[in-house]
Amino acid sequence: MFRGNETSMYDFSKFKHIVDVGGNDGTFLIEILQNTPAHVHGTVFDLPNVVIKADENIAKHNLSDRCKTIDATGTMRIV
Repeated sequence: MFRGNETSMYDFSKFKHIVDVGGNDGTFLIEILQNTPAHVHGTVFDLPNVVIKADENIAKHNLSDRCKTIDATGTMRIV
């Protein structure tokens, strides 16, 4: 989906927490977190059936300690 250019064009390291609203499977936020220092954390916000895939993708990339999901009902999911 992304080739790295999108996240390398902006310095996300100045933020402590990034929320990706409509973040789908978390791909964009995962790429950001993989290219920023460990102090940057993130949240993927999307529909309940979508954040299930984001949870899996976040865990697959070993970012569960830095990235969480919240479904559109407002329920925070801890992977």
